Amino acid sequence: MPAIGPLRPEDPERLGDYRLRGRLSADARSVVYAAESSSGQQVAVTLYSLEPDSPDEFLRRVEALEGLPVSGAVRVLDAGTANRLPYVVTELVDGPTLARTVREHGPLTGPALHRLAVGTVTVLVAIHQAGAVHGEFEPGAVVLGPDGPRVAGTGVAAVLHAAPDGVTQPVTSPSYLAPERLAGEGAGPPADMFAWASAMVFAASGHSPFDADGTAATMNRVLTGEPDLPDLDEPLGPLIAACLARDPVARPTAGDALLRLVGHSLLTGRHETAVPDLPPPA
Repeated sequence: MPAIGPLRPEDPERLGDYRLRGRLSADARSVVYAAESSSGQQVAVTLYSLEPDSPDEFLRRVEALEGLPVSGAVRVLDAGTANRLPYVVTELVDGPTLARTVREHGPLTGPALHRLAVGTVTVLVAIHQAGAVHGEFEPGAVVLGPDGPRVAGTGVAAVLHAAPDGVTQPVTSPSYLAPERLAGEGAGPPADMFAWASAMVFAASGHSPFDADGTAATMNRVLTGEPDLPDLDEPLGPLIAACLARDPVARPTAGDALLRLVGHSLLTGRHETAVPDLPPPA
């Protein structure tokens, strides 16, 4: 199971029908807890640090995500509010995030990196074909499960950013936000592809392509600078560069990216699966 830290004094013991067992992760926008439902199901519960003007609208939008037919995405199971703060319940996937794996074991290389790229972009193909967007794809949203990479948070960011005026919006790392997102435009499939490419650079190098000293400097580099890209072979290197184009129209779609990755594997005779080679446990 994922590493579970202890609850802190400020953490609640329950959120709705879910008993909190410990912390999985936390940042300025949210805390993710390991939890157990009243029926004994092990789940993850993400509590967001915002207060929506319309809790009912938030719950209605999240309910639509529960039926999203996307293989490879971590399923949304339930949602609610506690002291007006929203939380989202998802299935609990056994495995570390991409962020943790790279931080603890170093970057991925060779076939493991290629399989990660194929597995994650396949999920984005399904998300976009379902008429949705991920909205906040980054290394912490990729869980390296025993059956291959799983993508968490599908559509939740779009729900949060669609909240009425007056809501304190969560801010994701600007390192993985497309230029149009930083300019205040909504998230669309091209923004997902920009974020995907940035996350693949992190997987291959341990840093995002636009890392800089501080949030403002990182945002400026995304908007006006050039990405710092690792030396990657065909087809991943050129594909990543294309996905990081400032013009959203110039970026490949998820389907195009998948065809380039899988087509190269077929041409070279390489047999790929969606399961990455994980480093041994520490």
